[in-house]
Amino acid sequence: LRRVQRGEFIAVFAAPPCSTFSISRFIRSKSSKDGGPPIIRKRGNGQVMGVKDCPARHRRELRNANELVRRTCTLLRAAVDAGTEIAMENPADRGDPSKPKTFLNHEHAPIWIMPEVQDLVKYASCREATFPMCAFGAPYQKQTTIIYTAGLASGLDDLDLLECTHSNHATSAGGSKGADDIWNSAAAAAYPAELNLIIAHAIANLRSGVPEPRLLPNVSKQAGAENVTQFEREERAHQRVIDNVSRLPSRRL
Repeated sequence: LRRVQRGEFIAVFAAPPCSTFSISRFIRSKSSKDGGPPIIRKRGNGQVMGVKDCPARHRRELRNANELVRRTCTLLRAAVDAGTEIAMENPADRGDPSKPKTFLNHEHAPIWIMPEVQDLVKYASCREATFPMCAFGAPYQKQTTIIYTAGLASGLDDLDLLECTHSNHATSAGGSKGADDIWNSAAAAAYPAELNLIIAHAIANLRSGVPEPRLLPNVSKQAGAENVTQFEREERAHQRVIDNVSRLPSRRL
């Protein structure tokens, strides 16, 4: 925390453990005798921080997850105060019926509706991009959201254009166990290599000044479908960076 407060980093990227926020908990597992991990958060009736009837053996897990979210938000807020760009990733909100592309269950309580996270989004004026991992070649859909500050916009904004174009997927991102008795969500936690490259490129651009925007082929294709030329997208991306790069101090990556 002290290093963040001193402004030693040009960007901080966070990805708190998502187990307690997973939509997989709302899908009964056929490969587990007990049906899989129970639902320990719900969207309504003040149960975002934890359901009132949380099983005793899952209460510690819930407390730890809440504390990690609190500490993560404290760290990211300190980074913003120091002039550092921030980003945070977690599974998308699947409980908002106003977003039909991602909606699955009205009781789903993602990290994005946690009070501390909502306060952080407002405090840092965060932007948001939601996209499916299958757009990067993953065998599962796994809708994912990244929030981020303006300095990272040129590198991350286009992620929000990505959509799932598959009628089905080879596997799910959670809800079943393999022959090794390990939940498949463990493997799905790793980012596809292309996404890692995009994130690294967005952060590295902060170091190099006004960057050339890096457009993915499939993102550019989607933009074309929306009658937006690549030139127009590049011009908008350059303008977003120019508007914000002047306030970025020189620090270590």
